[in-house]
Amino acid sequence: MNTIKLTKPELMVAGLVGNMRSISSLGNLVQNKHSPTDSQWQIDVDGAAAEMAFAKWLDVYYEPSVNTFKAPDVGVMQVRSTKHEHGKLIIRANDKKDEIVVLVINRMPTYTMAGWIRTNEAKQDKYLYDPNGKGAPAWMVPQVNLNKMEDLNVKTLSAKSARSDHPVGEENG
Repeated sequence: MNTIKLTKPELMVAGLVGNMRSISSLGNLVQNKHSPTDSQWQIDVDGAAAEMAFAKWLDVYYEPSVNTFKAPDVGVMQVRSTKHEHGKLIIRANDKKDEIVVLVINRMPTYTMAGWIRTNEAKQDKYLYDPNGKGAPAWMVPQVNLNKMEDLNVKTLSAKSARSDHPVGEENG
């Protein structure tokens, strides 16, 4: 089952982590340049909750973080979230090469692990799109093109896809 429900205390922790991220970003003049409809506050809280839900799905401890930016969110993986049932997984140009990114659908308090992909598999021209017309193009991978969560080897935190045979965390040039 790829759905996790966060408890009220877990949501409170995710809210605190997200709020800390937003407040820290204000001090650093970091602005939301990607979503035209969501505030940075909402993006940060949703992101922290998605990370917590994925950690709970993996049955590993969620280690909250602030100002770690491109460091992995859970284990050696990145977590991205969407509120849209058929939302796409977004990969940006500055995402690390060959890193696993998991898409979580946010229906607070219920979170669904939609799938995962390696960044190098996602960076294909067919997925490239400038979603907000702000000159910040990104690769937007439809859920149908993501690897199934069952193909993520949870016990060893390694993953293989039909298109890649590199274990998680292995550097590939």
